[in-house]
Amino acid sequence: MLSRSTPLVCAAVLFALSGTLAPQVRAGGGTYVRDLAQTAADVRLRHSGHQGPGTAAEYFGREMATGDFNHDGRTDLVVTADTDTAPTDTSFGRGFVYVYFGKGAPFPAVLDPAERMADCRIYGEAPFGYFGQELAVGDFDGDGVDDLAVSQIEGSTVFKGAVFLISGTTIAANAEVRMDEGEYISKISGRTTGTRYQGHYLFFGFALAAADFNGDGVADVAAGALGGYGPDGQRPESGDVTVFLGRRSGWPKEIVALPSTADVFILGRNSNVNLGTELGAGDVDGDGRPELLASTWASNGPDGSRSFSGDITVYSFGPSSRYPLPAVPGAQAAGLFWDTRSATPSGLIWGARNGSRIGSSASDGGGRGIAVGDFDGDGVNDVVIGAPFNGETSPNTKNPGAVFVVWGGPALTSGAAIDLAAAANDPLSAASVLAIGGEGESLGDTVRLGDFNHDGRADVIAGAPDAAGATGYVAIFGGRSRADFPPAGQIASEPDAVVRGASAAWRSGDDAVYLDATFAGEAMLAIGAPLGGYVPLGGRGFAGEVDAVVAAPIAGVLPRAPSIVAQGAVTLAPNTTATVQIEARPGTGSIVSLSSPDLPAFAQIQTVDAAAGLYVLALNPTVADRGSRTITLVATDSGGESATRRVGVTVGFTPAITAARLKQVSGQVFKLTIDGTGFATGEAVVTVSDEPQSGVKYPAKFAEGSGVTVRRLVVKNGRLGVLVQAGQTAAVRVTNPREGLTSAPFPITR
Repeated sequence: MLSRSTPLVCAAVLFALSGTLAPQVRAGGGTYVRDLAQTAADVRLRHSGHQGPGTAAEYFGREMATGDFNHDGRTDLVVTADTDTAPTDTSFGRGFVYVYFGKGAPFPAVLDPAERMADCRIYGEAPFGYFGQELAVGDFDGDGVDDLAVSQIEGSTVFKGAVFLISGTTIAANAEVRMDEGEYISKISGRTTGTRYQGHYLFFGFALAAADFNGDGVADVAAGALGGYGPDGQRPESGDVTVFLGRRSGWPKEIVALPSTADVFILGRNSNVNLGTELGAGDVDGDGRPELLASTWASNGPDGSRSFSGDITVYSFGPSSRYPLPAVPGAQAAGLFWDTRSATPSGLIWGARNGSRIGSSASDGGGRGIAVGDFDGDGVNDVVIGAPFNGETSPNTKNPGAVFVVWGGPALTSGAAIDLAAAANDPLSAASVLAIGGEGESLGDTVRLGDFNHDGRADVIAGAPDAAGATGYVAIFGGRSRADFPPAGQIASEPDAVVRGASAAWRSGDDAVYLDATFAGEAMLAIGAPLGGYVPLGGRGFAGEVDAVVAAPIAGVLPRAPSIVAQGAVTLAPNTTATVQIEARPGTGSIVSLSSPDLPAFAQIQTVDAAAGLYVLALNPTVADRGSRTITLVATDSGGESATRRVGVTVGFTPAITAARLKQVSGQVFKLTIDGTGFATGEAVVTVSDEPQSGVKYPAKFAEGSGVTVRRLVVKNGRLGVLVQAGQTAAVRVTNPREGLTSAPFPITR
């Protein structure tokens, strides 16, 4: 199954490995194995394979998603069958999406036929539409309820593609929702210009992602079109990605995805690189705003020598980014145009080797190749990347596959490149290799995240649908601290748990999602087997099924992180003392130490009760320690796991105003006199605010008093008379910039 290495010599050794490992259950941890061929799944959703005419495959379970569409606080499951056929169709390939509402109670052991037992059946627009190519979930209309984005590839238009936004309220209220009857919020169609020929092979909607990129509280949707030729048709197969901002005020019913109609249009940097083969979204640099990640599966590495190694570009849309999005969508689209050839993306991740095609799918459809979550528990999301083609020299051969982790942080949006060829077993490296598949397994065909053991760290779910004659399996890797990853002396990790598919050729693990306990009363892992039901010379054909297994045994073998409970921030004046109470709670083992890699000289960690995990952070700063800093606390347990907690410490003087007087000296020259405490000598800045102009800062002209802080500030400036109109009241504040502390506003009247 998964390859395992002997001691690490250099990162390049990784790519020479191809041994096979059959995981074993080991006492006290190791790999838990569930074989669905021997013990059936706890819940089976089985498509009949006979909904419409003919014998075409349905591929039920190729793509899945979760959300709360009926707004009852329970997780709902979405399953696609993108070649499914309606009973009245005379041709195949309409495509369906099925929604199963969470019940908070057990489901029947078998739902058969699953297509008739769904709470909502969403019909694709027409035969040959292949509705259900990709899914994304978000509140796109701002009503507080999850909505569903579904793409179709449109075989009847030679794969031009379209994306439908469907209201969660509509899903909750109807057993059937039909795209051919316009029961959607908006339909975003692929363009006909800037393509091979009238939209042919554009593949708009081949990948989808949803996140609130502009920070207005409404989810936005991004769609990849890997076959785009650029707006003018002069960059063949460059691919592109369009972003549409969510709208509380209502979406147009029909949109054509053009540079002029999109809020952001991102163009692939070169011909034949196919930007938009996969998308992901999440805050990967820790600034509180999600970034967009887009895979380019056919690029050739930093120097052009790695054929089809692929890359992932990172795009930030915050106020300080190259192309900031408007805080609120306007009546017209923002129309931002980001050409990655001339305008460097916020970040770039290069594929490891020839044929890696990072972020892509071995099945050209099911699952996700990019996942964003906090794997190492440091408070910043990491990027998990599937590379199912990684490991062979031919760029188009299904390969062992691999899974990489790129550690989150400011470096991901600094404009610098991270090269997965340098991924190493080193906690200080930018990226690490999580797992390597066995021969022909396509490990990383899907990568998803879920917190099975509720320790606050994202656990990785990785599918390998081509393993063992396409029986397939799903491997689960528990989130762990970076210092413990991978185990010493190994290049890659073994899985903590494996669920093997039920039968050959079913491709179990084409997709998989974690379901929390609100879905069926206890947490479960749902695994898509889109060719499920197939047996030679009979059976259901490639109808597909979803196999759900109880997650508790998986959670039981995952490493559990310790945790730290402590005050998040403290402010104190120089030459005073303060203490921060700390409780270090054990994870897999008992707490053995609490330390800090950046402890300043004025701070000490003192043990109160080691057995109970009780400590104190004692602070005793001087004037020389003025300023703001972060102290990192690291708790390590006997199981080798660690947890990180950051405490913000500000040492400085907090200014306070007791009196403020504004006096006219002559003409427009006024003198502002401010009395109070804690004004830093030679540093304090005065801010006067009032409409229509606000926030104008004035350095104090001189200060009265002695010592480190002063009692009085005096400002002379001709504009004070303009800012403070006669008979009106304005607010004055004093800031000590070194520590960033500001007084409460104090009113002044002219």
